[in-house]
Amino acid sequence: MPIDKLQQANQKLQQLSQRLDKSNLIQRALFSITELTSNTESMEEFYSSIHDSIKELMYADNLFIALYDSKNEIIKFDYYVDSEDQVELSELDDVPMEIARKTCTGYMLKTGTLCHKSKAEMIQMEKQGGIVLQGPASCDWLGVPLKDNENIIGALVVQSYIEDINYNEEDEEILQFVSAQIAQLLKRKQFEQELQSINHNLEERIENRTKDLLKAKEDAERANLASSEFLANMTHELRTPLHAILSFSKLGSRKKLDENPNKKSEYFNKIHYSGERLLDLMENLLELSKYDAGKAEFNIVSHSLNAIIEETILDLNILLEEKSLDIELVVPEHKFEVMLDKIRIEQVIKNLLSNAIKFSPENGKIKIQLEINSVVLGRRDTDTETVAAIKFSVMDEGLGIPEDELSMIFDKFIQSTKTKTGAGGTGLGLAICREVIAGHSGKIWAENNPDGGAKFSFILALAKQD
Repeated sequence: MPIDKLQQANQKLQQLSQRLDKSNLIQRALFSITELTSNTESMEEFYSSIHDSIKELMYADNLFIALYDSKNEIIKFDYYVDSEDQVELSELDDVPMEIARKTCTGYMLKTGTLCHKSKAEMIQMEKQGGIVLQGPASCDWLGVPLKDNENIIGALVVQSYIEDINYNEEDEEILQFVSAQIAQLLKRKQFEQELQSINHNLEERIENRTKDLLKAKEDAERANLASSEFLANMTHELRTPLHAILSFSKLGSRKKLDENPNKKSEYFNKIHYSGERLLDLMENLLELSKYDAGKAEFNIVSHSLNAIIEETILDLNILLEEKSLDIELVVPEHKFEVMLDKIRIEQVIKNLLSNAIKFSPENGKIKIQLEINSVVLGRRDTDTETVAAIKFSVMDEGLGIPEDELSMIFDKFIQSTKTKTGAGGTGLGLAICREVIAGHSGKIWAENNPDGGAKFSFILALAKQD
């Protein structure tokens, strides 16, 4: 075989070997990208793996991937590495197509074909008004559209800022070849990300719904427990006076009218006391039912709260003396007029003061305080308008209230675990107090004193001064 033909054959063999090596490199790069797609969790890792794989095939130190949203006509640069243009990714979010259209990337997306431009060609295009260069012009710019079937979904671009490094036809072929695989993997990765987001949101919704259901279950159990305790207390409250009435009336009927009149008087007094106790219980239940039905009526006019407090203290003076309790009354010198229903506010103050007396130790002190404050008009969270108001507080030196019970102490049939006993009340008094204050557009709450004991307060609007 002639030497020249042998040389030609060797050259073809070398070219074939080089093409085979290149093909193997491409296959390995595509395999690496495909494998990393399944192993990477974030899109950033996915894009970075693509970048590393392309760098094995050609010069690609500067590379970016842009996604095209045809519905909203925007471009988002999801991955951007450029040694000469240190722009933040946040600056490249949601670029309108009307702006991007004047860039090389927009030009390529508009034509839907490979775009390979030298620095001179790009400068010439800018002079002709075809594009507007963004940032420093690269020496060589090569980009290919990313397509899902015939739909353009983005762009893959490499750039060179080095004059001696330019892209050739082989680089064009390589970039076009890998872009088809990258587009498919990108769609798959986006679908996985969307699916993960849906699963995460679903898990979060299930978790929140589970919490809601657990809370509803706990609320129902608390309501059921409160109802059971109410029935137990109500049974006791009804049985005790009824049993007394029946027992003492039976004893009285067995005695002769002229026998021991003092004893008979005692029986009748106990029957009378038991009857009053029953009547008080029935009235509380009836009053709560009116509030629940929205049928409670208020006669709100201007009254002196100072006077009502003083009258209530006098009414409960016997109870105070029985336990040797002192009352410390702290009120402003000025007698403030408050818009209120006198009978119902008397009921609230009497209830709060009675509780303070009941739970105070003997020889203790109860403090009643009035002070100027303000109250928000309306009950919505968005209401902000305030008016001048008066704040009433009663403080005792008793056991106090557990912190986790402060928010529900005014609920119907609820009693503090520190104060309730087997023969305790029905837990209706504070519930009525809350309804009365709510009917006055006021606010009532409970808290503990730093030095011990409980503090109950309510706020009512002051009457407008003429």
